[in-house]
Formats: sequence, structure tokens, C-alpha cells
Amino acid sequence: MELGISGRIAMVAAGSKGIGKAVALGLAEEGCRVSICARTQESLLACQHDLEGIIGPDDVLAITADVSSGADIENWFKRTIDKFGTVDILVTNTGGPPAKKFMDLTDEQWESGVHSTLMNVVRMCRLVIPVMQEKRWGRIIHITSLVAKQPADDLTISSTLRTGISALTRTLANQVAANGITVNAVL
Repeated sequence: MELGISGRIAMVAAGSKGIGKAVALGLAEEGCRVSICARTQESLLACQHDLEGIIGPDDVLAITADVSSGADIENWFKRTIDKFGTVDILVTNTGGPPAKKFMDLTDEQWESGVHSTLMNVVRMCRLVIPVMQEKRWGRIIHITSLVAKQPADDLTISSTLRTGISALTRTLANQVAANGITVNAVL
């Protein structure tokens, strides 16, 4: 499939396995240069190897990072800019918070969920949007969950925060559309 994005620079969060890896590989097959991050070094290196097999080592960056950490996100972004000079496409993606009913959740689990599910998206967008605005082109895609539309009883934190990501998606889309930036969520 030809999406017209060959040569673009893509950042894919949690890009070493699962949906994130599939997205990273798909972007590489479209000819994008790809920067991925993940917490697990072993899966990160395996995905880096797979990406290099498609687009070559000069067009891949793999950084160990926990997207619940603002410092890790900033480091990943800075290293992407240092290597590629820009960012054209951002794919936000993370695993979900613990599956529990409301009364079984602690404040610490809520706070952790906010950082690993919502604040990471806010932080990543805050970093890439100025770069995209300057070029008047960008694509931001949030990988989220169906619980954003239909909450699940045992996915209390995820249902709550992913609904927030849907609202953020719409709000950002309205705010940056005039700059040639699209913002979408995939449930």
C-alpha cells in the first residue's frame, strides 16, 4: 500500500512488540525512518533488528524508555531529533493500567495509570507539535482502546483515562488542523 509517507520520520511509543511493533514495521515498509522506544531491552533490540532488515540501520533508532517517565520521553524525543532532524509522525501507544474494579484500586494505581496512560500522550504531543507546526505537516495517531467508547467494569482506570485521550484527540485535532497536522485515535 502506498500512503505517500516514504521518507517521513516516525516515532512509535512502546514499539518493540504487539501493536506498537506492527505499526513500526508497517511504517518501515512504507519507507519511513523509524524511532521506537520500549522498556525491555531484549524486545527492543529484536524489533530494531527487524526494522533494520526492512529499511537499513541508518534509518532506525531504538531507545530504552519508560513512557510513564517525562524524562525518558524527553530523552527519546531529543535523540530522535539529533539523529533524524525532525519528527513527522507520532504514534502514542502503551500497555494498560491494572484491571480492577473501582473499590479495589489505590491512589497509587490511579496516579501510575495517569502517568502511563494519559500524561505520556500529553508529553509526547507537547514535544512534537511545535516541530510539526513549523513544517506545517504532521500526523499524530493515538493507539487506545474500545473502552474509550464502551467502558469495561474491570478496566476502571483504562476506561476513564482512554475516554480522556479521545477528548484530547478531538481537542488537539481542532487546534492544530490549520497547521497541516492531523490527530486521530485508533480504538
